[in-house]
Parts: sequence; structure tokens; C-alpha cells
Amino acid sequence: MTFLLLAILFGCAINLVFAARFYFSIRFGPSPSLPVDQQEDAVVILSVRGCDPSLRKTVTSLLHQNFYDYRVIVVVDSRSDPAWNLLQQIKFESDQEDRLQIQPMDAPRPNCSLKCSSIIGAVESLPATTRWLAFVDADVNVYPNWLSDLLGPLANPSNCVTTGHQWFEPQNKSLGATARSIWNAGAIVPSALLRHPWAGSMGVKYEDVVVSTLIDDWKTAVVDDGPVTEFAKQMNANVFVVPKLMMVNREDCTNSFCIAWISRMLTWSKRYESTFWITMVHATVSAMLVVGLFISAFFSVLTLGLISLINSLLLLALASGLLTLGYWLVRCTVSASLRRRSMAELPPLEKKHWLRLGLLMAPMQLLYLYCCIKAGRAQSVVWRGVEYKLNDDGVELVQYLPYQTHVEQKDSARSL
Repeated sequence: MTFLLLAILFGCAINLVFAARFYFSIRFGPSPSLPVDQQEDAVVILSVRGCDPSLRKTVTSLLHQNFYDYRVIVVVDSRSDPAWNLLQQIKFESDQEDRLQIQPMDAPRPNCSLKCSSIIGAVESLPATTRWLAFVDADVNVYPNWLSDLLGPLANPSNCVTTGHQWFEPQNKSLGATARSIWNAGAIVPSALLRHPWAGSMGVKYEDVVVSTLIDDWKTAVVDDGPVTEFAKQMNANVFVVPKLMMVNREDCTNSFCIAWISRMLTWSKRYESTFWITMVHATVSAMLVVGLFISAFFSVLTLGLISLINSLLLLALASGLLTLGYWLVRCTVSASLRRRSMAELPPLEKKHWLRLGLLMAPMQLLYLYCCIKAGRAQSVVWRGVEYKLNDDGVELVQYLPYQTHVEQKDSARSL
């Protein structure tokens, strides 16, 4: 029991230290905006397959950036995609400056994801005068200074990539949505501290993309931000995590979607990040501690050891409480990012939310390990209805089908 206590305290202390470091980096780290005299020849690229719940808001907000000279290119999966007509409507209603260009994806490439195919086609069509490239996902709610804040650090020659990260704050506190938020709260800390890029908000210099092998790397990639770390090494420059760009996603999701989403994120990590083995060790140790506590409690019941049972339950409560504290600290970090861009902070957690989080912390450690094992063994992945085989030297598109909206997705706030 003493060993379990020390292991829990040690593990949670490490988690809290890294969460605190994350907080101070976002709360006080530099976050320069791009000077007005450099706000020219920027292109924002958005790849769309299906109507994400916030697609209208995202595209409309992209058209009203506080940025002098930029265009928005939206590459749609196909003309039959449900997003096509919506985007045409947005252009008619909101594109007074004629910034929005809507184009269907070219014939999908067989050895990369549909998203990478879309991005390659858009980048290769750009004129040589392009200066800045920004990438955004359809579930990211941008704010008026998003583009300026994203590209600002690129004015420093030591940076070649800028990125933000995503926080999940679902309005509907369903079990799946809450579980996704808990897991992501743990993942966002090492991702930011290790400067892993996130394509949901990512900026690069166009000339760097042209002279590097990034486009060629995308041609065999399953996820667009996967090859970006190697791109930064190739350019001998930094990936800069922008403190103002902790982007809040308020979508709901089902339990099955949550498990598939976490497994897919870990599959990307295994494929593109050298630190995946640390993730696997962390998940294994965390799950073993939880299992050890449950086994101890079980045998205490069998042997009528009341004191031992109480100690086991107290240790479980202590571990859950410390993990919930870590979640709260990361959430405060996101609020600090919102405060830096003069936006409303996340509302305080209510008592029922604290209790729900505490009860979910132990099962989440088991789910974490399950998804790690699933990712470690994955030979294929399904992403937005399309299956990809994962080979050692690339990826294979199994079969392309235009996106079809399921009945339950219509008028839904759920993630696709």
C-alpha cells in the first residue's frame, strides 16, 4: 500500500509540474502579431469533407480577419459533398471582398490521405508571389486576429512553423465528449512542451515549403501535420507554439467516436513522433496503478479487511482528485490564452462537473492504455468514412467514396 501511495504521489506530482510549466508558457510566453507592413500575400487553406458543425462560423470568421491582404482557399471533397452548397451560400452572403475560392479536390492520390491530397493540390496551384501559408481545420473557431497572431512569429527567421493546440469544451457534457476532453487535457501538455505541430492552426512560409521536401512528404502521408517536424529540422528552424492559439472546440461526440478518435490520434503519434514509446510506458504504468488499487480493494472485501479497503478507496480518491486538479490547471491555461486575446474565459466548473471528472479519471487510465495498444497494433485506420492501410513506407487509400451525410448527423453538434 505504501508503494502505491508513493507511486501515485510521484506520478501525479510529475503531471502537475508539467501542467504548471504549460500554464506559465501560455500565460507569459511571447505571442507577437504580424506587423501590418508584412500582412500581404497570405493564403489560408481549409480542406473540407462533410459539414462540420462549425463550418459556417469558421469560414465566415476567416473572411473577416484583421489582415491586410489574404485569400481563403477551401478544397471540398467533391461537388456532391453536403458542404459544397453551404460554402457557395457563405460566399454569396459574406464574401464582400471576394477572398473565398471554393474548389473541388482533384482526383485523390492513392498513397496519401484525402486531406493531404487536397492540400497538395491547393499549394501547387499558388502563384510564386505567395508569402505566407496558413492551415486551419473546419472545426476551429477562429477570431478576428487569428491569422495575424498565427503568422506573427514567422517574422523571426529562427521560426519556420507556428502552431496552436485544441481544447475540447463540449456544451453537451455527454460521457463521450467528457472523456475526449479528459484525454486531450493530458495530451495537450506534452504536445505543446515538445512543440508538436497541429494542423488545425498552423502557419509556414511559402518559400520554405517550395524549397523543402514537404510537398513530396505529404504525397505519402496520412496526416498533414505528421511530416512537419521533419520539415522544421530540414529548414534548421523552430516550431513555435503560439500562446494565443489554444483553440476551443465545443462539439459533442458519442462514446464510440471518442474511442475511435483517441485511437486515431495515438496512431498518428506512433507513426510520426519518436516519443510514442514514452506515451505507451505512461499509459501502462497509469493503468497498472488503477488495476492495483482495484485488486487491493477486491481482496480486502474477500478477506473482510475493512482498514485495507478504506485505504484502497482513499488512495483511489486521492489519485482521481490529483488528476482532476491537473485537468483544472490545463483548463485554466486555456482560459489564460483566451484572456490574452480579449475573449471570454471558460466558465468555472460546477460541483457536478468536478464529481463527474473525478469519477471518470480511473476508467480513463484503462481506456488510455486500450487505445495505445490499439494504435500500436493498427494496420489500417478509418477516417471520415475512408479506410487507409498503413504500410511501413507509406499509406494506401483502400477505396475512395464521396462523403455521404448520415441521417443522425444532420443538424447535429457532433464531431464528424
